[in-house]
Amino acid sequence: NLEDLDVIAGLAEDVGLDGEEIKAVISEGRYIGALHSQRAQGKGLGIYGIPTFVVEGKLFWGKDVIDDVRDEVARVKQERIEKEKQES
Repeated sequence: NLEDLDVIAGLAEDVGLDGEEIKAVISEGRYIGALHSQRAQGKGLGIYGIPTFVVEGKLFWGKDVIDDVRDEVARVKQERIEKEKQES
């Protein structure tokens, strides 16, 4: 349950962070202003979810787009290969 500070602290500790410090940061809302600012900046760029990927200016966001991102990268790569062949 990610609403439980102890769970979040435990996850933080699992990756080498100070769990008590993480709990304090969340409880105090220490970075809430920065969070809101970054969220607004993201929306201004057309980003509405995480993770977000940009391939040749095309946005892909959300956890279920990984296959689409791979396909787009493969398509762009193939286009570049074909373009290089035509130019040589």
